[in-house]
Amino acid sequence: MPYLRGYEAIEKRVAVIGPVEHAMKKALFMRTFTQDLTLLITDPSELSRDKLTKLKGAGIKIGVCRSNAVCDTGREAVVELIYGGMLWFDTIYAAMGSTTRSRLAVELGACCDKAGNLVVDSRQRTAVTGLYAAGHVGINARHRHLQHSCACRLQRPLRGRMLR
Repeated sequence: MPYLRGYEAIEKRVAVIGPVEHAMKKALFMRTFTQDLTLLITDPSELSRDKLTKLKGAGIKIGVCRSNAVCDTGREAVVELIYGGMLWFDTIYAAMGSTTRSRLAVELGACCDKAGNLVVDSRQRTAVTGLYAAGHVGINARHRHLQHSCACRLQRPLRGRMLR
């Protein structure tokens, strides 16, 4: 089975929870995997008419809840809505956004894109010998759509070098 985020949600009851700015993007992506998708937001004032139209056009339902309104029953997740009612889901994805913390690596000479993601090779190595990216802070330089926004490129080719 190929690794795709969202593959495990095919034809499941799915919700994406978070601020509209982040959760809407994830919900639109997840729509390709399931017909039963709900965007759970905690602040309805963030939902503009244009965003609402886009979500409705994609067949994504919208629910308003508090951030602590999710309960795990062991088999499914239950969400209590602010205006009454409850919804049940097989899977809930959190799309809260994040802040990349790569300043130290950049100060050591690593390259990053405008968002602060470190430019790395397929083994998470930066342009600084012995310095690796951990977690989701690294962006592989082979991703063509990101290369143009990178502040700098890998200083030396890394292909073919073995990790020891």
